[in-house]
Amino acid sequence: MHQALYRKYRPTTFDRVCGQEHITDVLRQQVRTGNVSHAYLFCGSRGTGKTTCAKILAKAVNCTDPIDGNPCGVCESCRAIDAGLSLDVVEMDAASNTGVDYIREIKEESAYSASAAKYRVYILDEVHMLTESAFNALLKTLEEPPAHVIFILATTEFAKIPATVVSRCLHFDFRRITADVITAQLQYIAGEEGIDLAPDAASLIAVLAAGGMRDAISMLELAAGRADFVSVPVVREMAGIAGREDTERVLRALAERDYPEIFACIGELNASSKDLTVFITDLLSFCRDMILIKACGKNIDCSLFDLTPEELSRTARLAEQFTSEKLLYYVHVLEETFVAMSRSKAVGRLLAELAFVRMGTPSLSDTPKALLARISDLESGVAIAPRPRSEPEIERGKIKEQSEEQPPAAAPAESVGYSETAVTYWSDIAAKYSKVDMGTATFLQRARAYKGSDHVLHVYVGDSFSAAMLEKEQVIRNLQSMVAGYDRTVERICVEVRAKDRQPEDEFSGIDIFLQNNQED
Repeated sequence: MHQALYRKYRPTTFDRVCGQEHITDVLRQQVRTGNVSHAYLFCGSRGTGKTTCAKILAKAVNCTDPIDGNPCGVCESCRAIDAGLSLDVVEMDAASNTGVDYIREIKEESAYSASAAKYRVYILDEVHMLTESAFNALLKTLEEPPAHVIFILATTEFAKIPATVVSRCLHFDFRRITADVITAQLQYIAGEEGIDLAPDAASLIAVLAAGGMRDAISMLELAAGRADFVSVPVVREMAGIAGREDTERVLRALAERDYPEIFACIGELNASSKDLTVFITDLLSFCRDMILIKACGKNIDCSLFDLTPEELSRTARLAEQFTSEKLLYYVHVLEETFVAMSRSKAVGRLLAELAFVRMGTPSLSDTPKALLARISDLESGVAIAPRPRSEPEIERGKIKEQSEEQPPAAAPAESVGYSETAVTYWSDIAAKYSKVDMGTATFLQRARAYKGSDHVLHVYVGDSFSAAMLEKEQVIRNLQSMVAGYDRTVERICVEVRAKDRQPEDEFSGIDIFLQNNQED
């Protein structure tokens, strides 16, 4: 029967464990000196070596001829443990045996001395799955176990382990294995197995494994079964991911508001059976890289990125087309889309397309992140695509861009003797509106209001963005209701842009509105 590569190449000594030297050095020293603890707690993500180190430790403490803290692998005890025939090393899955009765059996068995070895070793995998009563039953045994018993608890979710259990164990945290270490191990295995593996394909597998050696070796075996030569395209096809070129293509189109190009790319990915959920995570990773590049500036630490120098250079050039605020907004939208896709992959293409519409048009969202993204565009001088307005909106509040030379609020040509009067109650209106919407109230406080002889209340603002925020249908409706309490002769409210009405305090930063919104939230 074929043996899976991750089992075939599972380390049998501490020296062969990859990327966990801070743990294996301690364990080897304890075996060498004979100062072995009665209980261990191994924590870390999957595939980082927790169970492997537990088995090596079980062999090492029972080995009749250990070599510098490592099991010899040839004595009767080592061979029995490797073959799974030793009655003194018991490996159990706590996920399948969660009850208190299971722990009581362990307590009863532990009272008896080891049959053939020096220590009776219990390896409890996924120990966080035990019930509260089972943990309580285990506490006394962990605190005062028989001298011939060693407990090794392993878990991927340290937060679920009771503090009373943690305090009774020697705690080790297994780190995610770095991509360089995984790549080297994959190339070693490929050489031993006669697999033709491209170096860049090995690097890609290492990145996709996200620090898990077992996942990386499994992906290598799967890719090798698809093609004689394991290249980057083969790995991408095997993992169902798009290339970085596709990710760059979509983000570049997003920067240019080229929606046909975006939708065409999504359609191609969907038609080629690529996993759009993985594509969204790739976009998140790409946005993360650009945010870090913009934050670091010229002091970029290349170790922060799993990119080649060429990829890092291209990413830095693309990052120049976005503000940090906009990238954070993109991350927010992509996170929501990822969660939605995880619930229903059947509509993955629809969710992806709608996500890009939201990302390209922040005005469709009223969240603080979207507002901050729009303000950052204004501050950086990036053009914002005009928001389409329906006919009723134009009739309700028309935006008029006027220059310095134009007369303020020019009266209609047919009107003779037109005049305006400053509205004295406008500050009260803005104060009342702050209880409805603090963000909109900020724009109202910076606006100027005048009542014309045509019974129209003219609200003057200094820029089109402020006008767009105040001309919303709900805002106009709320203002009409409030104004009616002061002056019932006002027939209509019109929001207008008048450059000469801009005040020094209107040159505000978007963070002001962001903070105002957060106070309300």
